[in-house]
Amino acid sequence: MGGATCRIGSPRNRGAGDLRMSGRSSRLAAAWATALVAGVFGTVNVILALDAPMVDLRVYQAAGQVVLTGGELYSAPVRPDFFFTYPPFAAVVFAPLGLLRVGPAQAGMVLLNCVLLLFAAWRSWRSIGVRAPWMLVPAVIASAGAAFLIEAVYTNFHDGQINLLLLALVLADMTGPKEGRLRGAGIGIAAGMKLTPLIFVILLVVLGRRRHAAGATAWAAGTALLLFVVLPGPSGRVLVFGRVRQDEPGLPRPDFTPQPVPARNAAQIRRTRTRGHLGVATPRGVGRDRRTRRRRDEDP
Repeated sequence: MGGATCRIGSPRNRGAGDLRMSGRSSRLAAAWATALVAGVFGTVNVILALDAPMVDLRVYQAAGQVVLTGGELYSAPVRPDFFFTYPPFAAVVFAPLGLLRVGPAQAGMVLLNCVLLLFAAWRSWRSIGVRAPWMLVPAVIASAGAAFLIEAVYTNFHDGQINLLLLALVLADMTGPKEGRLRGAGIGIAAGMKLTPLIFVILLVVLGRRRHAAGATAWAAGTALLLFVVLPGPSGRVLVFGRVRQDEPGLPRPDFTPQPVPARNAAQIRRTRTRGHLGVATPRGVGRDRRTRRRRDEDP
């Protein structure tokens, strides 16, 4: 026992332990440094999003108002030059937005998207085995902040889209427990709001997870059946999606090319400064611009 104790406390073993601790400290410092840089970049983009037009959010609000007032979703634009091109279930989900003014709706959408982006990063890292908090937390912050370099994430915030909500639903479903009554619910509900997530039903079949695929299909069908009770008119005419043409108002032009994220950020910073603001993150400047835009939106 004495010999073993001597070996454990030998200078060689202590040196190896110190080397491992030093390596871990270096990795931790690098992880947090990356998280800091990416976190600042993400925070700037979130602040910019509070000042963005959020055209898609305005359409969601208009659709929610149509649902609340009993109007027609598809026969006419819900907002000047913008048709509603989502399934009726999405309009019901958007109904609470119809009760909010522009400012609170934008702030709420930005906050929701922040939570969803962090959740998606957290769930993704855990799904590949990163679970130690000392690595998981900086990894989540770094990947969430860096995600604003991706056009889809940038536009999701600045246009007020629901794609991060769909991502969170699908990701929670695909990486969740393989057994349970709610299996397939995330994909099914996401497909009820936008048809694109149905592609994951095919993926589940290819992966041999047929019961999971059947559950997702059942949940998607359930959203459609529910809408026949809540919105029988629009649900019965859901095939109206076939009339959407590329040249209809509110749809992107065939030659539309989105700007790279850094260029769009720079353009928005220039716009903010030309309005008399000292910087994009100045609370008084952002608040003044939002009040000006709100008055403009409310003018007939």
